[in-house]
Amino acid sequence: MKQMIRVGLALGLSAVAAGAQNPPVAAPRQAPPAPGAQARGPMNRAQLEQQIRDRIGTQLKNQLKLNDEQFGKLQATNKKFEEKRRLLVEQERDARMGMRDLLIAGDTTNQAKVSAALDKMLQ
Repeated sequence: MKQMIRVGLALGLSAVAAGAQNPPVAAPRQAPPAPGAQARGPMNRAQLEQQIRDRIGTQLKNQLKLNDEQFGKLQATNKKFEEKRRLLVEQERDARMGMRDLLIAGDTTNQAKVSAALDKMLQ
């Protein structure tokens, strides 16, 4: 039981983290709606993230053959660690961006700064 929850948690978190690492591409500009037409704006980020979480949850429930009680526990566990996960994803992104900036600098790269950035990424 605990192993199934851990597997489900790991799958869910890795899928959401992978999606968070690839920022969305800017949507092409659309012509303004015709007068009188009902304008439908793009969904905001929170709604899209919730849709992704719902779909991943449904797939996990089906693949792991969880009953409603088990799935509820999995959701509670995911929610419990959501803020920590978001913080870690943000820190990882910042560390990678810092490393990228150091490496792009080329010959002017300070070896001590690169070493410190690598250490930060491996923590």
